[in-house]
Amino acid sequence: MNSGAVVQYRGIKNTNDQSDAFHLAHLMRLGILPTGYIYPKQRQSIRDLLRKRLQMVSHRVTHMLSAQNQLWRTTGENLTNKYIKKADYSLLSLVDDRNVKAVIKANLDIITALNELIPKLKK
Repeated sequence: MNSGAVVQYRGIKNTNDQSDAFHLAHLMRLGILPTGYIYPKQRQSIRDLLRKRLQMVSHRVTHMLSAQNQLWRTTGENLTNKYIKKADYSLLSLVDDRNVKAVIKANLDIITALNELIPKLKK
């Protein structure tokens, strides 16, 4: 049972332990009470590793979108993500402003680092 995943019910004026218990029991009788899963001790490290990989992939996408938006705003060119995902530093030649170049380069540096780390975690 995962009572934390239960959506707060409406229409109840007073909430207390007794009314909450009755509501949870009713959901359980209906068979719609959300359940949770506790990983066995041996598999928790794998779950944590997969979560870290997912977090890194999410961060990479964030930095890719940031670099793409910065390039689009400053140059007017809408580049595809494949150049940015490869962290193609030749993209910096499109930008004249050194501050903007520094911002885009920082994003590309982080993307490069994540491109190296993500496959290692996958193995």
